Amino acid sequence: MKSPLTIYRASAGSGKTFTLTAEYVALLLATPSDHEAEHILAVTFTNKATAEMKDRILSSLYTLGNDLDGDQGMLRKVQECLAGQGISLEPGELRKRAKAVNFGIVYGIGEYSISEDLGISMAQAK
Repeated sequence: MKSPLTIYRASAGSGKTFTLTAEYVALLLATPSDHEAEHILAVTFTNKATAEMKDRILSSLYTLGNDLDGDQGMLRKVQECLAGQGISLEPGELRKRAKAVNFGIVYGIGEYSISEDLGISMAQAK
């Protein structure tokens, strides 16, 4: 299991948002439980970065959930992140989980919350 805290430091244009998005999506897909999101917090330091990451997460989940030929690089990175957690999902299960998580976020089901206050978070303390 990875450390509970991961910090990425890199210069602009180095792929931080891509990497964070893939890691975040992989964490969401790692468990079939809707409660995984309660334990994830990603923080960005600008509203622009927050909006971009939010957009990428939703877009990636939609693409993965609907088996679209979207960003294959994101699919590979998510699978790599899952493999790093010792998880291998069949394409059908990955699609099912991505669709369910995306639905939960879009329709406000569960503990999902994407906010621009502190950055992006799907784990708001209750």
